[in-house]
Amino acid sequence: MREVNQKAVDASFGIIRDNKRRTIYYDKHHQQAYQISDKDHKWIKVNHLAFFLSIIFFYLVWILFTGVLKDYRTLVGFGVASVVYGLIKFFFYRLFFKEKALAKTSPETLKTINQKSTIKELRSFNRYKLAFVFMYGILIVIDTLSPTMDLWLRIIQILVVVVMVGYFLKRELDLTRQIKTAIS
Repeated sequence: MREVNQKAVDASFGIIRDNKRRTIYYDKHHQQAYQISDKDHKWIKVNHLAFFLSIIFFYLVWILFTGVLKDYRTLVGFGVASVVYGLIKFFFYRLFFKEKALAKTSPETLKTINQKSTIKELRSFNRYKLAFVFMYGILIVIDTLSPTMDLWLRIIQILVVVVMVGYFLKRELDLTRQIKTAIS
């Protein structure tokens, strides 16, 4: 019997092809594998790009409503970005998986997700997110220099940046450790 070469479709997004030639999405949060079709790839990528999409909405609010929102534009922008992020995640998990069949996978199939090259891609993706957080932080610093801004607003904005930077730096360290212990 001829063994089919297991080829990762885009393992960094959790999309893999198993030895039965099925395309499978492995959701790490729920630790479930779902059989998907080729048209589902775009929805999965939108879900994984939810952070970037929400940051775009933040920047739009921050730039377009400078005169209207004044000192509150950062707070409102962060709120809008949080809502966009939450909506993308909510609709993805509630609607996308509604009609997807669970797929039984072997441990060999899931090894694709834990390969060194896949984890390196995830780490690169995390670094892009960290760069956006730093740009966000620069905007916050610029915004907090306003002499009319209340102290409580400055503190909240700086805390948000510190928490986000801390989260993505911790994620960076975790991914680096995973690379060291990953399967080649």
